[in-house]
Amino acid sequence: NIVIGFAAGLMALVSLVLAAACANVAGILLTRATARAREMSLRIALGAGRGRLVRQLLTETAVLFLLGGVLGIGLARVLIRLAALLLPALPSRIDLPVVLDWRVLLFAVLLSLGTAAIFGVLPALKGAKADAGASLKDGARSSSGRSRLRSAFVIGQIACSVLLVVLGASFVR
Repeated sequence: NIVIGFAAGLMALVSLVLAAACANVAGILLTRATARAREMSLRIALGAGRGRLVRQLLTETAVLFLLGGVLGIGLARVLIRLAALLLPALPSRIDLPVVLDWRVLLFAVLLSLGTAAIFGVLPALKGAKADAGASLKDGARSSSGRSRLRSAFVIGQIACSVLLVVLGASFVR
């Protein structure tokens, strides 16, 4: 069926956009974790366990991704109304109901939490891995491990973006 193939292709395209956006946010989270290394070292020196720091950073990431999901749902509501107004009159009526019901909202929330868990674990682990003594004494701000991980995220994001452009061009054609 052509409609199912079109929907599957569109879903794959949207998934690639989500993956590129999440890789971008993960890179930003790694940069933020590097900038907060001194804060994390101070928390470790004051007695906070690494597990507590990981939970704190994952909670911050989950809140960030949930806010993104809520903003996405709000934008979807606005764009659905706008698309309905801008659609041209067709010779035959095509009835394709596009509604944002509880299933869509549940999917958006679960997707937001899932992507927060997947793309927030590495930055949280790296952020909680601060060496309290060296960082507080020397004021160390970055390490080669963070640079390699950040480079891997950038490479992954570029690969997803190139694939997205190629798929988008073939999709339009």
